[in-house]
Amino acid sequence: MGSHDELPNLQFHSPDEDLLMKTLAVTKSFNDLYMDSKTNSLAIHTGKEAYADIINAAIRTIRGEMQLNIEGGIPYMETVFNNPSRVVIWKTEVEEKIESFDFVNAITDFTYDIDYDKHTLHYKATIETIDGKVTIEG
Repeated sequence: MGSHDELPNLQFHSPDEDLLMKTLAVTKSFNDLYMDSKTNSLAIHTGKEAYADIINAAIRTIRGEMQLNIEGGIPYMETVFNNPSRVVIWKTEVEEKIESFDFVNAITDFTYDIDYDKHTLHYKATIETIDGKVTIEG
């Protein structure tokens, strides 16, 4: 074979599909992988769904959790669940993490609620990405 013109064209999907962000899909409640019932393989998210998965995974990573990057992650214990609570530092860390992704244009809304009696934190953010708005919750 002397040129690329002689190679067979084995295109099974649209070239535009290669430009989409792809991630393994996870359940919203437990962050578990699951099977796609149509393809009988691991479920895949693309585009805005993938962006939301990536951001949520980054926000849910606790500082010190990653063995090869113990400084990575969000400092929950040192901020939110500390006495006194330093929620402003946590919020700033989360916003900086979200804005560090190339596909993020802006955070348009960010709210959170802490229940100190139950030791829980809930957040919700609306983020403008290169493909449109996504909302994440955790």
